[in-house]
Amino acid sequence: MASGQIRGHPTGELAVSDVISTQMACPVLDIENAFSQALQNTNKYTIEKDMLRIQRGDSVLAIFTATQAQPQ
Repeated sequence: MASGQIRGHPTGELAVSDVISTQMACPVLDIENAFSQALQNTNKYTIEKDMLRIQRGDSVLAIFTATQAQPQ
């Protein structure tokens, strides 16, 4: 999946537009489709400690938790 534009603002506003994807990029299309839909519907983000939430108003669409990168 790729996105044409991601615009965020320190106030918490977030806009994602021109989301495109290929049907071959992800072996589990249900997950890719849900992620793409969440990005297209978001208008806000919040960051608290190690968690990023993308939201539509007060509704949380997805939560991402930061983890320590593992050495390769």
